[in-house]
Amino acid sequence: MCHFKSSSVYISHTDLSDNIYYGVCDHCKIRTDNITTDHFPIPFKTIFEDFIQLENIEVSIIDVYQNESNEIRISNKDIALKWRIYHDKMASYRLLCGPCNSSFGAYV
Repeated sequence: MCHFKSSSVYISHTDLSDNIYYGVCDHCKIRTDNITTDHFPIPFKTIFEDFIQLENIEVSIIDVYQNESNEIRISNKDIALKWRIYHDKMASYRLLCGPCNSSFGAYV
C-alpha cells in the first residue's frame, strides 16, 4: 500500500486558524483557505507516465483502492514501494489557490 508524498511537506507554508488551514498561493500570493497542492514544475501525470515506462508496467495491472482517509493507494506492495521512491525523488510542489489551480489546468 502506498501513495505519493504527503502534502505535509507544506505544513510550514500553511497556518491553522479556527480549525481551518490557510495557505499563500505561490502564483497570486493571496492567503486563502481554498489552497491546493500542485505538482510543479513536473506534473503528476508526467511523473506517473515516466514511472510506468521506466518500470515497464502495464497500467491495467495496477490495482488501486481508496482507503478510509479517501487516499488513493496502490494495492501491490512491490509496485507501491517503487512508485513511492520514484515519486518522492521526482516530485516538487507549489501551493495554489483554487482559482489559480483551475486556470492553469493540465499544463502538459
